[in-house]
Amino acid sequence: MTSTFKLADHKYKKVSIITAAAGFSLAIAELLTESIIFPKLSFGFHLQICLFIGIMGLINLAMCKEKEEDERVKAIRAKAMMQGFIFTCIVVLSFSINVSMFPFIAPEAFIGITAGKEDYPYIGMLLMAFPATSVISYLALFNYGLRNDENWDYNDTMTPRENIIRNKKYILLRTVISLIILAALIIWGRMSK
Repeated sequence: MTSTFKLADHKYKKVSIITAAAGFSLAIAELLTESIIFPKLSFGFHLQICLFIGIMGLINLAMCKEKEEDERVKAIRAKAMMQGFIFTCIVVLSFSINVSMFPFIAPEAFIGITAGKEDYPYIGMLLMAFPATSVISYLALFNYGLRNDENWDYNDTMTPRENIIRNKKYILLRTVISLIILAALIIWGRMSK
């Protein structure tokens, strides 16, 4: 298989981590202080830019090589990318069904609702959640695979039952993280009313 996509050198991992940490730290500071650097731009847009910097740092981190980039690392990277893609697809599909059902579950919440120009950065942040979910799930799965490769099924030979038995901690952690994401979305939805 040929590809024009090339991973960055390992030395760029530190820069990517610093960029991601700076972006998310700025987003937290923005939320806590509600300060605005550019008065012509809204608070939501400032927050969106900070999150953009943080997510781009994570994407750059995901696209950096390891110190030793061998066949094992490549196999783990491919498996983590596949699982992260499937997880993101499930999140997007579930979210779209949830959004479609919401007007039927709580129609009174939509009476007199219109989107103003201040709301568009928040809509943008909502759309940013999907690639963020993808890159975070990929990074978590990839780093789990690097550190726990004895549980990693490189050749897809394990049955689902064997996979559950060998990866109890991973499955429990994945379930807890999924529930935390679901709870955060529900709380965020309730707070935005």
